[in-house]
Amino acid sequence: MTSTRTRPATVTVATALMAFTATGYLITAIALFGQVGHTRTWAGDKFRDFGGDTGTALVFAESTTVIVAVLTIVAALTLLASAASVRAGSQPGRIFAFTMMAILLLCGISAATRGGTPDFGNNVTMSTSRSNGTVTRTTVSALPESYGSAYRIGSGVFAGLAMLAMIAAIILLTRPSANRWFRPEPLPAGPPAGYRPYAAQPSPPPGHFGAPPPPAQFAGPPPAGTFAGPPPPGAYGGPPPPETFVPVAVPPQPPQWHAGPAPAADSEIAVLTRRHQRGELTDAEYAAGLNRLRGR
Repeated sequence: MTSTRTRPATVTVATALMAFTATGYLITAIALFGQVGHTRTWAGDKFRDFGGDTGTALVFAESTTVIVAVLTIVAALTLLASAASVRAGSQPGRIFAFTMMAILLLCGISAATRGGTPDFGNNVTMSTSRSNGTVTRTTVSALPESYGSAYRIGSGVFAGLAMLAMIAAIILLTRPSANRWFRPEPLPAGPPAGYRPYAAQPSPPPGHFGAPPPPAQFAGPPPAGTFAGPPPPGAYGGPPPPETFVPVAVPPQPPQWHAGPAPAADSEIAVLTRRHQRGELTDAEYAAGLNRLRGR
């Protein structure tokens, strides 16, 4: 059955913000694959000053960039799916959307405290250390430092806007109008469509104003002389004067009951009926036989 409820504006705007955030994450994640070369060059320059084997450091830097991009794509697709379930009015979908956006917000806050921007890559840091016996030199760098300048600025700005959009979506989905949207739709009152409770049980027509129907009336007038007609009313609706009553000329007689055929005559009537159906008796003979058996 198709729902006739109207989606509130709070839910519509919240799902639009979630879709905007997920789309932005997809774009930044796909663009991040193009930063692998920048990361390799940056890591080579960073670790070359410390000497030693830089191959492992280069592989770690490249693989970390790819992993961050893949995880961002997974988060974007999951956020899109939760937005679709919220738009459809699914209560479990709303709970999952709350959980997903809370995780993304925590990742953004953690990245902002580590690297200054809510870019997810700021949660990954690379450190190098070298000591000559008297002086220890240590360098700690966040992953976005290896990105190109344009991508680093663009991804940082979008990450900040994405956090604001998710906070607004969470607030909108907790509004009373949104709560009504996620409640189960009430069942319709009355019998379902196509069900007729009185189809096989006909009832008599009701009386006036829903009162019970009147009792069955005689099919015709009573026999002559059996019942007297109703007396005319008196003045102002009072009882009629005594002299206006008309005595009944013929006292009512009890109905004459005729004894039905004896049980033994039932079989003879059946035989007589079959003979009449076979054409052995005429109508007159059949009627005379019935009267005889019934005692008439």
